[in-house]
Amino acid sequence: MVYFKATVKEIMRLYPPSPLLSPHRAIEDCTVGGYTVTKGTILYPNVWKLQRDPRVWSEPEKFLPERFLGHDERETDPGKYFGFIPFGIGRRSCPGTSYALKVTHLTIARLIQGFIITTPGNMPVDMLEGISITLIRETPLQVYISPRLPSSFYE
Repeated sequence: MVYFKATVKEIMRLYPPSPLLSPHRAIEDCTVGGYTVTKGTILYPNVWKLQRDPRVWSEPEKFLPERFLGHDERETDPGKYFGFIPFGIGRRSCPGTSYALKVTHLTIARLIQGFIITTPGNMPVDMLEGISITLIRETPLQVYISPRLPSSFYE
């Protein structure tokens, strides 16, 4: 179960529910990354970029669930660490984070438990991303889903 949870976190790191957080307003003048941000400026934090920052994650483009193993849970708790914020951070984070993670874990676990999922010709899945307000794939996902148990079991 620990590795499964690490896998879900890694999926959320690479493919957050939304690439941008809700807008925030700067409460004072400041400098961020060499840019001057004046008080009142509306900012849209780029979760997609923050969670792929090589200063935070080694090999940020690689799918490595192991990066979430052996850490203090608080370090990788969504919304409490700036390197991993799939649901936002602080007071403005998603109020449904805990529920969303529980539903995600349950849904994925049940799919894996109940079905064999393959791709046409067992080809690797193309993970290139398209451009949208939410993260979409550049090419549609094509999979075959078949029950793990014989069909007579479902009658």
